[in-house]
Amino acid sequence: MRVILTPEARGDIKAVVRWIGSDNLDRAESFSSELIQACRALARHPKRFPVARITNGHEVRKRIHDRYVILYRLHDKEVEVLRVVHGARDWATLLDALDQAQPT
Repeated sequence: MRVILTPEARGDIKAVVRWIGSDNLDRAESFSSELIQACRALARHPKRFPVARITNGHEVRKRIHDRYVILYRLHDKEVEVLRVVHGARDWATLLDALDQAQPT
């Protein structure tokens, strides 16, 4: 399976890097690599992680990496990473925004 990161997911990872980088640039770079690898690893076993919600007729799954939640959904031959957010954020509201922004 192919893994696609949405522009929002890429922006989320960049924001994490900026946040961590304000204290520790080396850790910011290594953590960015960890997050990207966690996303790419979804290609091997995409159904391994639990369904968080049904959005626009698609199951949205979540993978936890450290303190971050990787939200993704499956299509025929690809994994679409929707968001990468800190676990303390209200990620359910982010999914609500997806429901409203994208037609079914």
